[in-house]
Amino acid sequence: MKPQTAPLVDSTLLRFLSAQRTQISIEQMNPVPQPDPPTTPRTPTTTTNNYSYNNLDTYTPITTPTPPTAIEEEIAEVVRRAQDAAADSLAWFTDYNSQNIASRLTDLGVPMEEATAAGNAVQNYVMAKTARKRIRKFLRDRDDVWISDVAEEEEYEELPVIQRSATYRLSSFYEELPVWGRECSISGVVDLMLGRGLTGRDIAAVFAHTPSVSMTRVKGNEGEGKGEMLEDTLDRAYGEVLCGMLKLRKYDARKVIRTCPNLLTPHGSSSAQEVINILSSLHVSPSSLSRDKASLPILLSRSPAALFRLIAFLSGDGVRMPVDRIGPFIRRSECKPLLDRVAPLPRNAVHSGGTIGDGGAGSVGVPSMEMLLNSANEGLEAEIVKTYKQMYHTAIFLREEVGIDNVGKVMSSYPDILMTDVEERIIPFF
Repeated sequence: MKPQTAPLVDSTLLRFLSAQRTQISIEQMNPVPQPDPPTTPRTPTTTTNNYSYNNLDTYTPITTPTPPTAIEEEIAEVVRRAQDAAADSLAWFTDYNSQNIASRLTDLGVPMEEATAAGNAVQNYVMAKTARKRIRKFLRDRDDVWISDVAEEEEYEELPVIQRSATYRLSSFYEELPVWGRECSISGVVDLMLGRGLTGRDIAAVFAHTPSVSMTRVKGNEGEGKGEMLEDTLDRAYGEVLCGMLKLRKYDARKVIRTCPNLLTPHGSSSAQEVINILSSLHVSPSSLSRDKASLPILLSRSPAALFRLIAFLSGDGVRMPVDRIGPFIRRSECKPLLDRVAPLPRNAVHSGGTIGDGGAGSVGVPSMEMLLNSANEGLEAEIVKTYKQMYHTAIFLREEVGIDNVGKVMSSYPDILMTDVEERIIPFF
């Protein structure tokens, strides 16, 4: 008989997820202290043999306390560790509370609406990051229990009974916070950004569309040396890319930072640098990119790999566009619908009222808790592949059936022509 395996629908996991939603609520992180019950004087008692006598000449048998079981001792130990960790991490979590962050930003001259949005975005990010980490730890512990309780090489005549390990428990919310508190500080992040020339409204806008910046490590904390610091990211994005390669004034560079999500992250700043290098190799000067400040944040948010894939398609056998014309074609505003299909923006770069780069500090939507918990782009790659197949068949149809030899020249006038449905929009006219 095969050893028993984990069920497809794990009721323990469902109970764990329900517990997480309850524990991460703000109300439970600030419990209201209960008043001590009033004390009443106790009458003296005397003990003789196994009976207790009081002043009413009555007696009651003395019961010997039952020693706690191993499970009760473990539960008590978990509660003590959680309480100790909560005391150590309370100050850290208070710094990342939405009201505290909003208060900090309003002191810097930020309007209350923008400060509140930034505080909510940071708090949601901290909650989502904690929930994801606890779920991953729970799944690892669950797998370890199922593997350790059943020997793979032993043969069983009957289905073995799975014995749960004594350490199989739900992790406490406060157990992760002390570690993060030693590695990141909201005060250090704000002070660093102010020292690099950003204003309070700039910081609020960055926290609103990229809340992960609030938990970036800065030099001087315990986490120094374990990865890229916020100073390095700021130097690359603000100094090298915006003020260096694009030669933007500081005011214009700050405006791009306010409206370009993920630019102040290690991956986002590196991607923006690669996008500029790709376009420069296609005869697009950085000065021409900096002149179109409205579309610059959108262009810097594109994926370099997706842009390279589009360049390969346009210069391939389907379109045959000259390489020196691809760069100017991509940077045109009329090419935006095509880029949105084959090089879509990140999920937090679009909101219900518009997209990045079309307004001030509040033009980018605040990521919701659902978006932060589910960051996967399900089905996105399949849609991109489907779009490329459609554009290739349309280009072949225009060349072989319609007789258009230079499809790239037609795309220069009509950038979205390859996304047209051939059977419904082109064939009926012939």
